[in-house]
Amino acid sequence: MGQSSLFSHGSIFTVARKAPSGEKEPPGEIVLPGRKDQPPNSESFDLAVVEFKDNGCLVGDVQKDAMLECITAARRSNPNGALVVVFVHGWHCSAQWEWDKPNGRGDRHFAGFRKVLMTLALREAERYVDSVNRGRRVVGVYLAWHGDPPSWPRILGRTPLSFGDRYRTAKRIADGEAIQATIREIIARTKGSLKEKQPASPLDQPAAPLVESQPASPLILAGHSMGALMLETVLLALLTQGAAQKAVQPDSYVQVTTEGRLVSFPDLVIGLNSAGDSRITKAIISELELREMSKLVRAEQISYSPPLFVSVTATADYYTKVIWRLVPSNWGRWTVGHDRTLFTHTFDTMQAKVLCPQRNKLLDFGQNWACLRHPHPTGAPSPRFWIDLPEWDRSDRPEPEHTRYRITPRGGNEEKHLVWVFQVPSRISSGHSDIFNFRCSLLLLALIQISGAVMSLAEEWKYNFEPLPYPEPDFPPGPV
Repeated sequence: MGQSSLFSHGSIFTVARKAPSGEKEPPGEIVLPGRKDQPPNSESFDLAVVEFKDNGCLVGDVQKDAMLECITAARRSNPNGALVVVFVHGWHCSAQWEWDKPNGRGDRHFAGFRKVLMTLALREAERYVDSVNRGRRVVGVYLAWHGDPPSWPRILGRTPLSFGDRYRTAKRIADGEAIQATIREIIARTKGSLKEKQPASPLDQPAAPLVESQPASPLILAGHSMGALMLETVLLALLTQGAAQKAVQPDSYVQVTTEGRLVSFPDLVIGLNSAGDSRITKAIISELELREMSKLVRAEQISYSPPLFVSVTATADYYTKVIWRLVPSNWGRWTVGHDRTLFTHTFDTMQAKVLCPQRNKLLDFGQNWACLRHPHPTGAPSPRFWIDLPEWDRSDRPEPEHTRYRITPRGGNEEKHLVWVFQVPSRISSGHSDIFNFRCSLLLLALIQISGAVMSLAEEWKYNFEPLPYPEPDFPPGPV
């Protein structure tokens, strides 16, 4: 299973935890080839791998077909549907399964993505402690390509001179019909109608009608580095082609519209340390304005306009700030995360050692947790958000302290932003490839909550937010 070529004959897996939290054996993975039906709230997730060649074509249609059927099966098998998360990796990465850190073998981002999927699966199980309410099935889709070309000379297992070549390859894949069609079909399969026939009618009766069996499920698209470039290119193509479809069954608390018409669209597209040209993001913003797209979440007293696309870049990301600009075609240009004309928000470190109590101690899988605070001001299109993130991993010490961070819109609270662009300090992401550490992962989950997808331990979206324990939430940043 280590080499990506083997996925051509088996690209669907069910992944379960090897050891529950609290036991001496560290948590790991049990990998079951092929999708296996699991009971609700099981400690497992479904995973599909879809690979692309350097020319932009799929390695095989069988992978895509199996992935789409996996999403459908997951939605049908759970009364609450599925949570689908798509990830596109970047330079130096691949679809190699194993991650052997001491020896540098395998792909750490594939391993990190699976860890995030398990976190989500356990969160779904933690949300419900009774037998009536049940969490959704978690489905991961890993879109893979040759992040390290086999023919280039290697140093410590990598190809450091291949940046320009892989950048051109990523652009070729992104511009191709294969990946654009794949993502369009993922959206349709996740957000579209699941129709199935009613029990058979007597012979003299009309055929039984097709009925809706499940509501639309949340869909998150995430990409790192050149993988983010691919997603941003595909997102622009989707908007240009008018691919947003009429909503089948809109959620009660989140609405995406184009020209006033409800549409089905990914809940959030996230670019992590993106290698995408800032011109792509500017074109995305223009298309969103041209098509009069808007997004609104509303639940009782909480109401604001969340993002459709978020670009998060580390201030310490040397590759997208410097190396990217050495490619001849990029001279004089910037990536989205370093083009200051695009910055919409600031990310500030506010206060150390804040109180962030664990929400559910009755069912605890030993996971890290964060606290997402109520947006302020209430009812503003672009409020401020406070997020309390842990200072250390619970695997090191069981009861972590938390530090409070604030996301603030630069243009005031009344200006809506469907696209968020901001940088984070090195304590969140220490460099280009540091995207799956425990703090950064929890920040991503908080952004997904903000976007309108139900996450964390909340049974309903409105319960994602917790009160800020200060009478005045506008205090200035302080030392940490």
